[in-house]
Amino acid sequence: LLGRMYRQLIDFFQDNPRQLFLMDAVGATLTAVLLGGVLTQLERLFGMPKDILYKLALVACSFAVYSYGCSRLVGANWKPFMFVIISANLLYCFATATCVYLFFDSLSWVGISYFVLEMLVIIALVSIEMNVARRRVFPADDL
Repeated sequence: LLGRMYRQLIDFFQDNPRQLFLMDAVGATLTAVLLGGVLTQLERLFGMPKDILYKLALVACSFAVYSYGCSRLVGANWKPFMFVIISANLLYCFATATCVYLFFDSLSWVGISYFVLEMLVIIALVSIEMNVARRRVFPADDL
């Protein structure tokens, strides 16, 4: 069932890559709001220093602007733009994992859970983006 739903998502976004950029933008916006607006106010609950949260939120904001711009502006040659956000998302996950490692002793289980969940969601999104960007579309006669 999950495999079939995953393939349906890939098929949908292959036909609608702008929607995939838009989904990435919405996710990045949500991340920026959570990091910069919520987690900073609950620093004691999560344990990540405010300055780190603001920096991660700023990065997420820049990804949101990029992805939203792509959702509005890219045309038929969208794949190189998708590979840019794929790379950026993976670098963000690496930066987040590094922060979790560096501040592990000050993080609560709530903070660790939040950042692990965030990375899992981003990795799932990257998986979809990679499959959409790498898929080769064949004319019906070639099948």
